[in-house]
Amino acid sequence: MKCFYHQEIDAVGVCRHCFKGICKECAVDFIDGIACKGTCEHKAIATTKMLEVHLTAQKGLKITRFFGPLFIIIMGLIYCGWAWYCGDFFNFTGMLGIVFLCAGIILLIHNLKYIKPNKNKLL
Repeated sequence: MKCFYHQEIDAVGVCRHCFKGICKECAVDFIDGIACKGTCEHKAIATTKMLEVHLTAQKGLKITRFFGPLFIIIMGLIYCGWAWYCGDFFNFTGMLGIVFLCAGIILLIHNLKYIKPNKNKLL
């Protein structure tokens, strides 16, 4: 692959922002790769920082995996309780409650697989 800006020189890599092949003269090195000097340098660094912020925010969202399933389970309990209170558990409301309960439990078990304890934490 040749440099996008210098067609006679071989490229040493691909720009992190525009994905064009660039030579040593056109490349600027930063944390996660290389970028076009002057044109894509700031955009590539900003994109990398934005990605780091996003990944850091995602690490703290482990507890939110429980909110959806717990809400569905609570709704299932409400529907089942209402059907029981009305005296006919095996009507539409009762069956809907059972479906909500089953779906919530399945989602909760599914989400538990993705939450791993952090053994490196000091506290």
